[in-house]
Amino acid sequence: MSENSSPIKYFLSGGFGGICTVLAGHPMDTVKVRLQTMPLPKPEDSSAKMKMFATIMAGGCAGIANWLVGMPADVLKSRLQTAPEGTYPNGMKDVFKQLMEREGPTALYKGVTPVMLRAFPANAACFVGFELAIKFLDWVAPKL
Repeated sequence: MSENSSPIKYFLSGGFGGICTVLAGHPMDTVKVRLQTMPLPKPEDSSAKMKMFATIMAGGCAGIANWLVGMPADVLKSRLQTAPEGTYPNGMKDVFKQLMEREGPTALYKGVTPVMLRAFPANAACFVGFELAIKFLDWVAPKL
């Protein structure tokens, strides 16, 4: 902690960071939840393989879209967290300003390749896990 920082400042700053995360992530999460919970008409020739493929694609694409939007904030957060104390006296404002001056806007997407390589399979697995859990819970406790 610097001389001008107190635990309450860190608490409030963390809360504000959480609010920013919600503002950036909530729209995609809302779409995801609505797609996951909306009833689908029962097609006559539907196959389990095709439904699984659609779930994998939906999860993977949602993960990529999420990181395309959230990557700049994550880069700024990482720079702030790993900088020596005193590097950014005005916090995130200084991180952004210095990043733009020294490296330009493309720096907001540094590390995007490994993030995207992880985003598709990780989020596809999340969607598949959700679907499997719902099926299992419907089988175990249908009235829950």
